[in-house]
Amino acid sequence: MPKGHTVAYILGAGVDKSLGMPLANELLSDVAVFANGPGKPVADAIKNHLPYLRFSFSKYTGEQGETFAERVLVEDSQALDTAKSVLDRYLEEHNDEETDRIRAVRTVVDALEKIRDKNRLEDGTLNQLAEIGGEAHQPSGGDFIFNPRGIALTPVVRQAFRKTFQGLIQAEELTEDERDTFTEMALAMMNVEELLGDLFSGFYTGQKTRQKQYLYVAWLCWAYLRLKMEEALGNGQNSLYQHLASLSEGDRVITLNYTSKFFSDATRPAVHSFHGDCLSYIRLDTRQLIKDDQRVLEAKTVEDIADFVRSLDIDLDSGKVFLPGIVPPLSVKPVMCREHLETWYECGQIIDDASTIVIVGYSFNLADEHLNDLLRKRRGTTDVRVVIVNPDMEGTSANVCNILGLDAHQLTDTTRAGFNCRQTGNNLVFANAKSEQLTSESLEQLLS
Repeated sequence: MPKGHTVAYILGAGVDKSLGMPLANELLSDVAVFANGPGKPVADAIKNHLPYLRFSFSKYTGEQGETFAERVLVEDSQALDTAKSVLDRYLEEHNDEETDRIRAVRTVVDALEKIRDKNRLEDGTLNQLAEIGGEAHQPSGGDFIFNPRGIALTPVVRQAFRKTFQGLIQAEELTEDERDTFTEMALAMMNVEELLGDLFSGFYTGQKTRQKQYLYVAWLCWAYLRLKMEEALGNGQNSLYQHLASLSEGDRVITLNYTSKFFSDATRPAVHSFHGDCLSYIRLDTRQLIKDDQRVLEAKTVEDIADFVRSLDIDLDSGKVFLPGIVPPLSVKPVMCREHLETWYECGQIIDDASTIVIVGYSFNLADEHLNDLLRKRRGTTDVRVVIVNPDMEGTSANVCNILGLDAHQLTDTTRAGFNCRQTGNNLVFANAKSEQLTSESLEQLLS
């Protein structure tokens, strides 16, 4: 690199996915399994601090880990029919500022209904397909073309649906069945960050029930991620973390992940954890961030974490509360201690000062609007190079161009470091690659 050239690396969830860590849309169901299975000692330890806790993971994740698509894109689901009926009634009876928004939601419901109705193969077709593959088909009443499990709505649609359904739940004219349907659909679209943000509001409003629920879910997430990080420590031989083991002078890393233990000792001083981490915790009444508790740093097992949680002197009635040191990546972030504010400010300075910004495994979602805004309003020189590495080049490039105010149609196809790329001039490059495909050599070629 030229003298005075500094690189800011921004790491998203895709970097940790390659090491076995869960993505945000997987975390809630994973934590539910953890709480009722291997993590039960931790769950019990948290509950001991929270008398009369009322919380059920099944309410949010479904008894079988169902997703939104599994609930509405199946033949016997009445959810879309109910949604159509209620939305049509609203459009007939109202003519207000919400009408166009409701009509947009209604358009998507129509599209989902068509997908549901076309996503079926009858036994006769299945039999012919099985013969092509040299297999036998037993009559089963038909099957899906694609399996709804794991299919997720895009963030814009999911947020719009959830807010619309939550608003309609309040309408007095809804029947009990309609209200239940909208409640189910709204809950099916809530991920762990939204759940934590929703529950954290209890600390602003003084609602003890929500405070207890936040503590329960947040500590379980923290414990699960802490233990998953420990399991994954040996998986990083060919990961991006290996290539960041020794940075050039002045280079910095901003990570949106909670897994600071993946970094080498040499790199760690240059790392800024934008969303906190699962090695620290906060005493809320004094806003003290505790980062050097050896019980946490040296924990290896579920019992180690359970013993630590049991030792916390939590008393909601007296206001003595300990929170895990993770910040839910919401567009409006809860400020839990001064150190988090300082980290966000320092990340803004790093982005402003960098000559090159390398963004890996990050999708620029609305939930991370704080970081998106730091990139949007960067105050450094205009000739900064931005290199974005993501296997979803199409979706990511659209998000980035929207955030940065660029015309996506001006991107041109090219090849760099053996990857299919799109770029505008020399300053913005999208590489269609996963983080684990990067090597020191390919990184150097992308940056040159």
